[in-house]
Amino acid sequence: MPSRPPAAARDADDPALLARLQAELADTRATLARAVAAGERAGVTTDLVSVAADELRAPATAVSGYLQLMVDGEIGPLAPDQQHMLECALFHTRRMLELVDDLVMVTALPTGDRSFAKLDVRELVRLRAQDASARALARQVRLELRLAECPQVAGDGATIGRAVDCLLEQAIMFSPPAASVVCAVHGTADGVAIEVSDQGMSPDPAALNALMDGRDPGAASDPRTLLASRLGLVMVRMVAEANGGHADAVAEPRRTTVRMVLPACA
Repeated sequence: MPSRPPAAARDADDPALLARLQAELADTRATLARAVAAGERAGVTTDLVSVAADELRAPATAVSGYLQLMVDGEIGPLAPDQQHMLECALFHTRRMLELVDDLVMVTALPTGDRSFAKLDVRELVRLRAQDASARALARQVRLELRLAECPQVAGDGATIGRAVDCLLEQAIMFSPPAASVVCAVHGTADGVAIEVSDQGMSPDPAALNALMDGRDPGAASDPRTLLASRLGLVMVRMVAEANGGHADAVAEPRRTTVRMVLPACA
């Protein structure tokens, strides 16, 4: 009696099974093609942003240099109103350069699973606050640190540090003289929180959430929403998400708080 062919041989003779396997293979190839195309588009976008950033940096840096010479009186004495106008122009030119750097960083943020190093968030925030203290002093704003005991986090120090810089810059910018900016680090149920709150003008809560999500805040009437950096708040959210966490913002009367929560190390 002839032996029965193995199961694989019998399946190979099944037209319905072959058709189903061919269809699944075609679907898999199509999925891979879409993934490769998306990756190529992402790479092209990153390259274009990098080139555009280089083109923007050169003239902005030149303008910043000339403005600094004028503010320093290198071209002669200035009237008080002229001094003030040039200082404002210099501030916003430097802010534009920082936004260009933020744009490059946001575009280059990695997606998907990554391996992160252990990070002492309290030390990172302490150093960033130390760098921001001169700006706070110049605006007569008190910068308070509240660093509670908390575990280390798994994250990228460079991107998280830039997000903290952005939060401090925005808080100091919108704070009136003699007000306080509080930068706090503490543990939460789902990780470690970095919070920056200020006593400046309070934005409309709906507009603040729109800014955080990268949406147009609409016909905003409050000055803070009109002047705030949409890219800055989006960058904070994207940095938190790229490091496995999340970010949110709360606007209360005379108190605005932006928070990043990062996962703690196991």
